[in-house]
Amino acid sequence: MSRTRYVVTVRYEMEREINVWARDEQEAEENAIEIVENWNGVLMAEAKSVAEE
Repeated sequence: MSRTRYVVTVRYEMEREINVWARDEQEAEENAIEIVENWNGVLMAEAKSVAEE
């Protein structure tokens, strides 16, 4: 029995901390979302939490 190659589109979720510079928490969320949405293949991003270091 021979094998056939298939293209399968999958959707997955990943949670990851990133560091951003900002004047306040709101700007930090916006900056983080903008950065992640510019990553290759990312369709949508949302901020889960914000904490000052």
